[in-house]
Amino acid sequence: MARILCGYLVNRFGEIRIMPVALVMGGIGFLCLIGVSTTAGLMGTGFLAGMGHGLLFPSLIAVTIRPIRADNRGNVNGVLTGGFDAGVFIGALVMGQLGELFGFWIIFVTAATAIFLGLAIFLIIRPMIVER
Repeated sequence: MARILCGYLVNRFGEIRIMPVALVMGGIGFLCLIGVSTTAGLMGTGFLAGMGHGLLFPSLIAVTIRPIRADNRGNVNGVLTGGFDAGVFIGALVMGQLGELFGFWIIFVTAATAIFLGLAIFLIIRPMIVER
């Protein structure tokens, strides 16, 4: 849905400007999950976090692959998507253990913290990223 509804924003403003917004949306979506007690609240926070991911993932791929020569783009794309898959797999194991020990709230706080840490790192390195 994010790609269909907001794809024009990426085309208009560029991936570099959209990525911080996507990270904030995702982080806030996870933080809001802490207090959700209704189906509507779950749908709203899921929508917010999902929109963040839906904007971030293709933007990150575009920024990463654009400067790569055409004959190496498949390799880079494979490493990038494989890294995401590995992170989801390892994250599910780690978050499951944290949730078992401390409750669901720690899962959402940890996920939001990781997203906001990624935002901070992105904002620091953004001047080094060249839009082409």
